[in-house]
Amino acid sequence: FQHRRLGRDVELLLIDRDALRRTSGAALPAGPFRERWRSAVRRAHVVLFTGREPWSAEVAAFDARLRETLAQRHPELLLAALSLEASPPRPVNEAARAAGGGAGPSIALTGIMKPNLFFDLARAHCPSIRVERALPDHGLPSSGQWSELCGAAAPGGILLTQKDLPRLEHLLPAALPLWVLPERLVWRAGEAEVLAYLRRTVPAPRAGGDAAAGRGGKSSVA
Repeated sequence: FQHRRLGRDVELLLIDRDALRRTSGAALPAGPFRERWRSAVRRAHVVLFTGREPWSAEVAAFDARLRETLAQRHPELLLAALSLEASPPRPVNEAARAAGGGAGPSIALTGIMKPNLFFDLARAHCPSIRVERALPDHGLPSSGQWSELCGAAAPGGILLTQKDLPRLEHLLPAALPLWVLPERLVWRAGEAEVLAYLRRTVPAPRAGGDAAAGRGGKSSVA
């Protein structure tokens, strides 16, 4: 969205609803956003509020107020609400699959920006979690921390986010069970309107389009 030189047909702006609920909503360094979101919506065709917090009545009411306020100020915008929902842990290596119905993961480990929300989901879906470890965003443990984590993870292993898995999997012993917490996006409002708009607006894929895009071709959706 902030790559202004990238060709596009549609501007989709995703706004972190959790950050708006938990922080000032200001731009860096005073808040979590890279730019002022209330001005960023002027460049958007579609605004989608997303978040990991459970879709409670309180969260739904907060989201509805956000969309109502934006609709009054920008009636031309398409607005939608989505939330991330987690499923029970899924084994990702042979050590975890071999555990079968035995012990689940003992440690929840992540290097994402909002580890507390991941830990909330991990506790809700995986009662075997005994230890929670948060790394700096995109960070890696030191060698000493790895040794400590691997020792504490026995016998159930480590639970990761799907984002962390590709970064950390190759650094861990093959004998250590590894799990991920699957997540999926659930539409809460605006699904039919947004999808209908995209079908009308985004050009149909062309033969060889992927190759063209790889050579700097136009992106259908930015």
